[in-house]
Amino acid sequence: MKKILMVLVSMLFLVSSLIMPLYALSIEVKTDKEFYTIGEPVKVQGKVSEVSEGFAIAIQILDPDNSIWAIDQASPAVDGTFSSTVATVSKGSPLGEYTVKASYKGVSAETKFKVIAKLFLTIPKDVYSYGEKVNVKVEGSKGDRFTLEYSRDKANWKTIADESFATGSAYVNWTPPFTGKYFLRAKLLDRANNLLGQSDTYELTVNPQILNFIAHREDDKVFSVKIVANSSLQDFKFSIEKKEIAFTSSSAAFALVKMEIIIPLLLLDGQYSTSIAGKEITFSENRNQTHATLSIQYISDGSPQSIRILGTTVIPEFPGLALLIILTLSLLVLGVIQKRFR
Repeated sequence: MKKILMVLVSMLFLVSSLIMPLYALSIEVKTDKEFYTIGEPVKVQGKVSEVSEGFAIAIQILDPDNSIWAIDQASPAVDGTFSSTVATVSKGSPLGEYTVKASYKGVSAETKFKVIAKLFLTIPKDVYSYGEKVNVKVEGSKGDRFTLEYSRDKANWKTIADESFATGSAYVNWTPPFTGKYFLRAKLLDRANNLLGQSDTYELTVNPQILNFIAHREDDKVFSVKIVANSSLQDFKFSIEKKEIAFTSSSAAFALVKMEIIIPLLLLDGQYSTSIAGKEITFSENRNQTHATLSIQYISDGSPQSIRILGTTVIPEFPGLALLIILTLSLLVLGVIQKRFR
């Protein structure tokens, strides 16, 4: 049946080329994509300027060796548009540039597309916390050159790695520079940077860090300070003497760093002030009966920044010794009062 269809479409091409149009007829043709890989269908679409009943559009696709790879025919709609999924790229399809020819009543047009090799990416998960490394596995052929790229919008791509396969696979460790959504893809390139292959595009999300730091008060009471930030946090310290919370924040250069610090009032209270690298900065504050939430933001210069939060009051609970002293004093006062009234 397929051979019969090929013969009929070939004859249709021949007859169409012999028929001279009686008026200015035109035809446009294109494919839905510029590049295709294994398993992807090739969709041919276009438009003719005039529609005549009983005439079909002959579609022929030639492979890089100029041999017939696929044929089909399509009937134009009333408005002249046509569309047909002509074939699907298979494992045996040669790589390279293909030519699509469409003919209608003696008028023809052509367009081109490329069949490229397919690379494979493996990513352990699709949701990460800021500062967490993404371990990407790229699979291809030994000796081939590949690039791994990321984008925030699928339009502007930045290179993560540019290397060659030492074996059939390579591992790339990458730390996303910002929070939010990312798209990853791998490309197979020759020495002249011509595209030879490409992977599917993968999506992942990087969420702000949510960390709970433990702070000890002088009476050995333990509190948790919660920090939500789109930066990497380290070196958390709480000083009773200085009435201060301090830690280090690291992020990519020019990133807008945002963080919320949630402080138990029984740990550090009063009028707060904040500083970054020794320079005082503004912040917003919200509080309830138990906690104060400070919101800070700044532009990172790419280096670790020292964040300090000063309070004016450290509120201790009465330890056992203090309670004993107060109880003793209370008993002494009570004894003096009783003696007066005897």
